[in-house]
Amino acid sequence: QRARRAREPPGRGPPHGGGVEVVQERRLAQEGRIVEKRITIEASPSMQARVFVERVRLYEPGELDRMLRLARLEPGQRFGSYERSAFVESAPRYIVMGRAF
Repeated sequence: QRARRAREPPGRGPPHGGGVEVVQERRLAQEGRIVEKRITIEASPSMQARVFVERVRLYEPGELDRMLRLARLEPGQRFGSYERSAFVESAPRYIVMGRAF
């Protein structure tokens, strides 16, 4: 489990002033196929913390290509980052553009 804490400056906190603490905890679940992210926002000791949970399914590149084909789309351009760098096996992401055939 990994947590990241950040304190926002007073100007970005709640209307009554003071900072906001944001804690993000991430873990892999279901044999590494799902990323679970828990975000806790603490505005002040007098206010109850707000908690959000996000679950994201991870897919292998071949799985995404197969799903595109099942949806009658052809895998097209592939990128390894949001900056559109070329996809290589060590890339942090697999971004694929699908096109109708």
